[in-house]
Amino acid sequence: MTDKRMVAALIVTILVILMFRQVDGAAFDSDNASCKSGEYCPAAWAVKRQPDGSPLTCKSGDPSKKCPQPYMCVFSQCGLSFCCATEKNIAKMKKEQEEKEDIEEIDADDDEEL
Repeated sequence: MTDKRMVAALIVTILVILMFRQVDGAAFDSDNASCKSGEYCPAAWAVKRQPDGSPLTCKSGDPSKKCPQPYMCVFSQCGLSFCCATEKNIAKMKKEQEEKEDIEEIDADDDEEL
């Protein structure tokens, strides 16, 4: 490889690395991005809200930024990733949770009777 080609290849490599670093940083930096509420999740999906009402962001592959069940990390139209779930899955989870609480309550009542 000639010196000119090596320099050109090095420049291209550096540009590609810088481009990926900028995309990765922008995709998960919620302080520098703004999204409309309709852009958080696909249609008929709901975003997981934090106690302060803001949408919960996530990052695939980072356990500290993982979504709770039944939500999953979805890359949005605005360049951020949010914890989203279908209304059907949310309702199913709530029903299962209520059934579990009912069973625990029945078990607690049975223990009191003994």
